[in-house]
Amino acid sequence: MPKPGHLFDADYRPSAASSWTRVQVRFDTRGLAIEREGAAATYWPYASIATASPAGLATGAMGKSQRAEAKVQLTSSVEAGAMLAVDSPEFRDAVIQAAPKLRSAPIGPSWMPMVWASLGVVALIGGLLWAMVGLFPYKTVARRIPEDTRAQIGDLALAEITKEHKKCERPAGSAALTKLVDRLAQASGTGIKFKVQVVDWKLVNAFTVMGNRIVLTKGLLQAAASPDEVAGVLGHEMGHAIEVHPEAGAMRALGTIIGVQLLLGGWTPDVLTLAASQMLVLRYGRNAETEADEIALSLLKEAKISAAPFAGFFDKIAKEEAKDGANGARLPEVFSTHPPPPERAARAKAQPAYPATPALDNGDWDALKKICG
Repeated sequence: MPKPGHLFDADYRPSAASSWTRVQVRFDTRGLAIEREGAAATYWPYASIATASPAGLATGAMGKSQRAEAKVQLTSSVEAGAMLAVDSPEFRDAVIQAAPKLRSAPIGPSWMPMVWASLGVVALIGGLLWAMVGLFPYKTVARRIPEDTRAQIGDLALAEITKEHKKCERPAGSAALTKLVDRLAQASGTGIKFKVQVVDWKLVNAFTVMGNRIVLTKGLLQAAASPDEVAGVLGHEMGHAIEVHPEAGAMRALGTIIGVQLLLGGWTPDVLTLAASQMLVLRYGRNAETEADEIALSLLKEAKISAAPFAGFFDKIAKEEAKDGANGARLPEVFSTHPPPPERAARAKAQPAYPATPALDNGDWDALKKICG
């Protein structure tokens, strides 16, 4: 596998009526990057890539004389009529792993023995994993991915997601954030070291990636009426990390072979890049979101932080959605695939009362809200 940033020589045609030009391509977390001299890079998301020449994907099994005439020919749904041709078995192997459509592309009859052999290997590995982890392979295997691998993937994903937004690190605000994170982390009893950061982003959002990496946005802090509301949202994100939802989701998206590489430590830099790219588009199902909410409520109770403000936060979102819906607008939700806010508010309100103190005192809460300046 090529190293991140490795450039492949290629021929590129922007449209059917255009002439071919010489370019270079590389694998990026945003997709396949096509670089032309004097022009900004063009990105083809991996999910958009299809093959224009199925036989060209089989060059690795050809003789040397045959390979000289064979090229991997690709198209993308984001750039109609464009075509990319790359003469490299190494590139072919990497792009087949990266692009889902290529992994399911039809292959001619002459390659059926190789296909069946590959399927046999996948089935064998899948069977071994199934026997090892029981009925829930993705989550259980995800827990066995080495911590340093998960951290590297998480850092790659965070760098890409937040690259256009400044990291907020005012000392007083950072100290207040650490207090809140430590209080909830201690309540979890897991011993997990959560890495939480705030970014200067107006969007009301929060998200978790591999390696227990969590991001809160400035917009979320501004929208929250109290530190207890932020504690509830942060507890939810910790729930995703505790239940390894990012890791399990990435393994499910990337497939068994790459999952085994991550598990056994036989990964290459490009495997890390591919896994990080999944973090950019990963969406959790309703069951995972509900599970994370339940963990958040448990953390709040154990940390002796009231769940009532967390419920109020959902009520606020529901009202804003209703108002924006009436105006024909769409409010950016805190979590796009979460259950409806009224349902989540009802779950939080149903929690029995318990002794509680504010998540942060007034001074720390004011510092946290000003962490971005």
